[in-house]
Amino acid sequence: MPIKIMKRHAFLFLGTFLVATGTAPIAAEGLSCFELRTYTANEGKLEALHSRFRDHTIGIFERHGMTNIGYWVPQQNDNHQLIYLLGYPSRKARDKAWEDFFGDADWKEAYAASIANGCLVKKIESVFLSPTDYSPPIRSSITEPNRAFELRTYTATPNNLSLLDARFRDHTVDLFAKHGMTNFAYFHLTEGQEGAENTLMYLLAHKSRKAAKESFDGFRKDPKWKAAHKASEEKAGGSLTMRGGVKSVFMNPTDYSQTKWTPFSLIMNNDPMNRHASSTNRRQFLQKTTTGITAVAAIAQAPFFINRAAADHHNESRLGFALVGLGGLATNQLAPAFAKTKHCRLSGVVSGTPAKIERWQKQYHLPAKNCYAYDTYDQIADNPDIDVIYIVLPNSMHAEYTIRAAQLGKHVLCEKPMANSAADCEAMIAACEQADRKLAIGYRCQFEPHHHQCIRFAQEETFGSIKMIEAGFGFKIGNPNQWRLKKSYAGGGALMDVGIYAIQACRYLAGEEPIEISATETKTDPVKFSEVDESITWSMKFKNGLNAYCSTTYAFNGINRFTAYGNQGWFGLNPAYAYNGITGTTSKHDAISFPAIDQFAAEMDDFALCIKNNRRSRVSGEEGLRDLWAIEAIYDSIQNGNTIHLS
Repeated sequence: MPIKIMKRHAFLFLGTFLVATGTAPIAAEGLSCFELRTYTANEGKLEALHSRFRDHTIGIFERHGMTNIGYWVPQQNDNHQLIYLLGYPSRKARDKAWEDFFGDADWKEAYAASIANGCLVKKIESVFLSPTDYSPPIRSSITEPNRAFELRTYTATPNNLSLLDARFRDHTVDLFAKHGMTNFAYFHLTEGQEGAENTLMYLLAHKSRKAAKESFDGFRKDPKWKAAHKASEEKAGGSLTMRGGVKSVFMNPTDYSQTKWTPFSLIMNNDPMNRHASSTNRRQFLQKTTTGITAVAAIAQAPFFINRAAADHHNESRLGFALVGLGGLATNQLAPAFAKTKHCRLSGVVSGTPAKIERWQKQYHLPAKNCYAYDTYDQIADNPDIDVIYIVLPNSMHAEYTIRAAQLGKHVLCEKPMANSAADCEAMIAACEQADRKLAIGYRCQFEPHHHQCIRFAQEETFGSIKMIEAGFGFKIGNPNQWRLKKSYAGGGALMDVGIYAIQACRYLAGEEPIEISATETKTDPVKFSEVDESITWSMKFKNGLNAYCSTTYAFNGINRFTAYGNQGWFGLNPAYAYNGITGTTSKHDAISFPAIDQFAAEMDDFALCIKNNRRSRVSGEEGLRDLWAIEAIYDSIQNGNTIHLS
């Protein structure tokens, strides 16, 4: 039996035990504020999101006073969603609980580990709810674990929400029960939210989707319903709901939902023999129970041993990467990162310097057949040890070597910037699509936990709607003869090299693309920077009205940050784009702090999983192309002195 199934069966067995021993369902007593949260997972990440909730999140929620009501996935889940309901004593208690949750060391560790191979969540939506006066007590239940749940949302016609409530209160709720439906909860949106004046949301439980149809067919034919429906509409002078104003989503409970089993912390707190519930862990509890539960403990521990074997299997099935270009980044960051990956291995190199090849071959025990010069690059096509080619060359060479790699049948991870022009980016994308090969760009910060936390702040509007972003990255460049100062190689100066990080940060915090860009350039050393830009400041306007003010330089050190300002506070990172040592703070004086990860290892592991699972990378070629559109607009604005409008 697969490990996931064994673990799941262990918990289901525990749920059966709890029913047999008479453990009561959990009522949401003392709760006045409820929150319905919808997470849209990135492609291929929903199972990892479930694992994080199952193994960490729900327990940490409980620790901070949040009541887990239920967790569901839509039966038609094309958008990879997780929907769940939490309860709190008040809105103030809710805000404090989430603040404590995000500061919890266990959560930070679990979160950082979960996103090592890429962000799990693309979008988070949240609505705050208050129970109607006719809602039954909102409770979790471990009975009938295979029920189908239905989330229904009604939009009332203007000024008719009270009449809609009256119909539910006096007729509908009882008639639902009469026809075999379980009334789980009824809510209004709390004041201040869009649609609060005309929205009713409620949850029903059915034995199955088929049973739901049969129940509703009987309900609609019921003479009492027909009479109540007619009377209510006559009183309102028309329909109580807007045309198309009834939405329904059928959902299945997750295997960790409180609608299927009772959490350990609540069992322990209800155990009269447990005087030290807070210090008793899961294993100790299992050991105190019957022989059957002891068997569950054995099953629950089994994955530890079997996962080691699985890890060995992963070692054998790691994808082989060949590094093309053995400069400082490849030597100091990428090569050491392979030792920290789970799905990758360094299997080859390409260089124009024989001494470098010899040194790398000895240091990393590479077979001679996997080491290539540029004039033998195309022979990689015949080497099954190499699955991925990682392009670490000067910018002007990215397009050629990416296109050739795709034609050789290899997947491509290319350092940023993707190329020197948007046209080259488009050619790279087309070549990889034609060859049916994956393409990703080396945007390491998109795999870094501090950045993910800031993205979450932006998505959830933790500090209100973001109105402005300040971002910048620069440093004092040294050797005047290096390729980064040659336009034919670099395509540009500070903007192409490090200013691109500020563009990226603004784009993923805004969640949109810029529609207007205006820029100016300053040169204090026209000799050193005769071919490329030295210092640039630019502004970007986004469709939602957000403005970003950015800067980059090769003239001095110290700029390495971003700050996002919302209408309820701010948050930011400083330093923001370093290989390590990233840290940040918020207007609440809370530190943004997570354990450091190897960003390059996380980036490569994510791409390996994209290949294995046949999914698109979140840092695909299209992501690189969008940055080049912005970069070209910045250069156009400098040259022409105009604001550039982007479609």
